[in-house]
Amino acid sequence: MSILLHRTYRIFILDDNDLIDYERVKNNIKFFEKWIKDLKKI
Repeated sequence: MSILLHRTYRIFILDDNDLIDYERVKNNIKFFEKWIKDLKKI
């Protein structure tokens, strides 16, 4: 018998003081385009 330990890590993106789960938005191109534009303004 063996025990498998699996540690999962979640990636969060900070957007307008909100933490957004990367897995939820990873396929959302419009979100990343907007996010990159906001980063360039800084």
